[in-house]
Amino acid sequence: MNDTKFFFITICYNNKDGLKQTIASLKEQTYLNWSCLIIDGNSIDGTREYLASLNQPSIRFTSEKDRGIYDAMNKGMAGIPDCDYFCFLNSGDTLYSSDVLDKLNSTI
Repeated sequence: MNDTKFFFITICYNNKDGLKQTIASLKEQTYLNWSCLIIDGNSIDGTREYLASLNQPSIRFTSEKDRGIYDAMNKGMAGIPDCDYFCFLNSGDTLYSSDVLDKLNSTI
């Protein structure tokens, strides 16, 4: 079986509740070789504090003002580490099931 590295870029602005759903979706994955970079647009709804409280080494974040959604996406693209696949999984998006990455890994 492959040991595929998946990388997710998540952009967020004042959507802490949606971001919690997205992170829960990632943390529920049975396949563990993934990481996520969250680009927060300097939210004022507690998003930054929530992200700072996470104790998840596979999740990194930055929180700073940007010029909109595409600027945030470009910032995320600049932070892609060595990986096999990357995907945008934005705030409020979730993976279909807890074994999605396992299934992808087994077919690659």
